[in-house]
Amino acid sequence: MIPLWSSKAKKAKAVFFRQWNDIDIFIEDTEKSSKKIFRQILSRCFVDKYRVAEIFPLGGREAVITACQGDQIDGGNPRIYLIDGDLSLILGIRVPSLKRLFVLPIYCIENLLIDETAVVEVLFEENHTAEHDELANELDFDAWLNSIQEPLKELFVDYAISWEVVPEIPTVAYKISQLVSSDDGTVDLNKVGSRDQLIQTQILSVLSSDSYRERRKQVVDSLRARSLFDARLIVSGKDYLLPLLRMRMKRIAKIRSDNEIINIRLAKYCDTTLIESIRIACDGIVTAPA
Repeated sequence: MIPLWSSKAKKAKAVFFRQWNDIDIFIEDTEKSSKKIFRQILSRCFVDKYRVAEIFPLGGREAVITACQGDQIDGGNPRIYLIDGDLSLILGIRVPSLKRLFVLPIYCIENLLIDETAVVEVLFEENHTAEHDELANELDFDAWLNSIQEPLKELFVDYAISWEVVPEIPTVAYKISQLVSSDDGTVDLNKVGSRDQLIQTQILSVLSSDSYRERRKQVVDSLRARSLFDARLIVSGKDYLLPLLRMRMKRIAKIRSDNEIINIRLAKYCDTTLIESIRIACDGIVTAPA
């Protein structure tokens, strides 16, 4: 039987990497591919400030928050605790105001990979004949994004409300593969509509129609006020946007790498501006969603 490490034990592992790490970074995700994406992106964020040789997953959002709550004394090695925006970001749910706690201003770290420049660069590496501009034209990133933007934003707003009022109902766990009818990276509008209708029906088993419409308006108005009503920010990059994007990429180039390697290569080139404030947060400034 494989022993399970407690969150405290997982956090303690950071001590063994002090000679290679200038900062201890604790995250939720325990998947190896996500850990590598974090390491690649955060190494770039801290390139002229800290060495980032290893990242330490603690096993979930609450585990990270709990660990951070127990680490509020000043001094010691630089350290930061990161949690995803996820559905809480859509609802505007605040987390405890804690030193060193940083909430990603996007659904998850993989949302940063939905980046046209990064995609074209990876396609260029995979295509031996086409130039960057040719690949960009074939990708037609803006048109692709516009084709999926509205239906997925609407779906994720309802996912968030469903999670709020009927949390036992699966939401993001519903695979994107069930919402497509082709391999061009677009969604089937009828399938997305049917899925959203089912979620709405489940919400309406708890809320009245008027209460649901009012709550939905509140959520959308809040997202607009916070400049977040964008699929690249509030739709799961890991489970929805990236699988669609990879489909589109594979239509353009004969990509030999597996999905995890594609993701890591995108992390090498993607824009990290959205999380640049992490450089401030790591110095102990409280950073949470507005």
